[in-house]
Amino acid sequence: MAVPGVSGRPGWVKRLMAWLGPGRATAAVVRARGTAPRAAVPPPPDRLDAVLDDLVAGPAAPPAVVLDEPDPAVARVLHPLLSARDAGTAVYRPAVGRLAELMDLAPDDFNGTVRLITSEPAIIAAVLATANSAEFRRGAAVADIREAVGRLGLVQVRQLALAVTARALQEPDASAAGIRRVRGERDLHRALTTAFACSWLSLQYALAQPDRTFVAAMFLDVGRPLIYRDLARLEHAAGRAPVSDAIAEQLVDAAHARLGAQTLAAWGLPDEVVAMCRHHHDELLPAELDRREWHAVRAVSGLVHLRGGQPVTAATRASLAALALDRPGLRALLVSLDELSDRASRLLGVPAEAAAWPTPAPITA
Repeated sequence: MAVPGVSGRPGWVKRLMAWLGPGRATAAVVRARGTAPRAAVPPPPDRLDAVLDDLVAGPAAPPAVVLDEPDPAVARVLHPLLSARDAGTAVYRPAVGRLAELMDLAPDDFNGTVRLITSEPAIIAAVLATANSAEFRRGAAVADIREAVGRLGLVQVRQLALAVTARALQEPDASAAGIRRVRGERDLHRALTTAFACSWLSLQYALAQPDRTFVAAMFLDVGRPLIYRDLARLEHAAGRAPVSDAIAEQLVDAAHARLGAQTLAAWGLPDEVVAMCRHHHDELLPAELDRREWHAVRAVSGLVHLRGGQPVTAATRASLAALALDRPGLRALLVSLDELSDRASRLLGVPAEAAAWPTPAPITA
């Protein structure tokens, strides 16, 4: 079917539509970035084995990571930043409404799913592009949305629609530049990689509420891009940057969980999704979240950050222990992150984050 309005959509949608031609996905990314496509390279076996040793046999309860008190310069920005926010601003309402409709659909509602995804050209583009990608293409190219839904399945299509909708709510500010734009793209890429990996884990272990955990994974760090957006707004109003990049990063680290949870609550997302956002850095999850599907969200998020070079946290260890994955299961999850990272990169039109597994600390008795 024709895709109305695509010509006026942002460049990332045009790149998605380029996938509809045989063999053009790679060329589209190369043209957009001017670089050769990055092949998925699994971590060296010895490094992956060391990471596994650290995760499986490492200390059961390392000291919890606690954020330091914000620098005074951070504190001076934090109060006006939070007090001036309008989480329900009109710019968010269409995407929030579509998100609620998607989450309310019955799992087997084919017609309702088609109706919702055909109301937004960006979602149509994502579904058709994915159905015609090398990962899912079988035989001739698909141009009909119902055929594409049949090829991908309702679960995959709904997750693509959720991802595109969530992207609209946390895409880096258009005026951001330099390190802040790079961090914004990195955070968005990590969020979608985490959501795809949660979906993979849900399928492997029959975890409950796959749609809800997918959304929770997408919004776990939503406070980060929101703070950067607010800083850009303050910068525009004052005609200068309110804080340095280093102070901005400290502000984001200190406040993103609280601010993100407040925003998700204002958007009307489910209470458990809000609670996951608020408590994902706590060493122990609250009683209402102490279930395997919510531990999966937090554990996978921790592993995605670990893949990016950050250390394993007490929260990640606690949720991995609650999941009780055996060594082969954990290895399969870690290896899958490379493929899922590339899938997120293709959908978002941003560079995939290269694997940079840290060297684990020596294991002590």
